[in-house]
Amino acid sequence: MGKNLVQIGIVTAVVVLVALPVIAQRKMISEKEWLAAIRKHGLADTSGRITGQRIESLVETIKNGVVVESDSVVMESLSPNRWRKVVKVRKADKVTETEQIGIGGTGYQREDGGAWHNLRPPPPETDQLTTIDPLSSKCNQYSVEPGSLDGKPMRVYEQFAVDEVNSELFFLQVRDWIGEDGNLYRTEKVLGKLFPREETLRAFTTFIYNPVGLRIEAPIK
Repeated sequence: MGKNLVQIGIVTAVVVLVALPVIAQRKMISEKEWLAAIRKHGLADTSGRITGQRIESLVETIKNGVVVESDSVVMESLSPNRWRKVVKVRKADKVTETEQIGIGGTGYQREDGGAWHNLRPPPPETDQLTTIDPLSSKCNQYSVEPGSLDGKPMRVYEQFAVDEVNSELFFLQVRDWIGEDGNLYRTEKVLGKLFPREETLRAFTTFIYNPVGLRIEAPIK
């Protein structure tokens, strides 16, 4: 019990020391306030103003400061039932690409620019795009600050967590850009070792609402 308290105290102190220079211009908030803001963005549009969406994601795996693998995903959707998903995986000198389209109950797929074929049943539209497993740490700090993205005013929410895994300290940093309309426009996640700082995984996701010219059509009859 005493050892655990000491460990928690040390890790908490580390979080403060590491995060202090970063959050000096920010307002510290509670976990409850942070969760309320993050959850709210998914409910921002209730009037049907958003009929199309493009989500662009990139996940990078890093070893010794070098990106050894990158996975990119572009997910597009149009109301009421059309979507397209393109996944590119770059590892060493090899690049693979899978493209999927869903229209109603019909799905299509092709690999590396090849011929299209039907999918029955089509893959689910709600596939998870990118994930970084959150640390199960009790040592978290939350903050918010004003910012901008593409010239639009934003509120930038941040979670910074530290945990001990196999006697090493790891960190997870999550930043979310939320617009004045309540919608989420960008998320950045970084995972890695704390001392010395070594990033092992990075994820970037951008959300575009009602993109101009977005069309999703069946590639074959």
